[in-house]
Amino acid sequence: MTWAIKNSKTRKWMYGTKYGHGQNTQNTSYNRIKTWETKELAELEYRHRKCGKAYKVVPVEIMEVRE
Repeated sequence: MTWAIKNSKTRKWMYGTKYGHGQNTQNTSYNRIKTWETKELAELEYRHRKCGKAYKVVPVEIMEVRE
């Protein structure tokens, strides 16, 4: 199982964080996504990045798309 952080209000995926002076801003996208191998690692990053209440750690499934 792979894990990611998603904004439950906008339904966008978190793919990075801008670290500012006292306030962090999450970079979100419908097309870009950062994943972690375990739920524990994703939750650790959630706390480190100081994600707001709208963000949730969710399981994701990666599928290969053939062209």
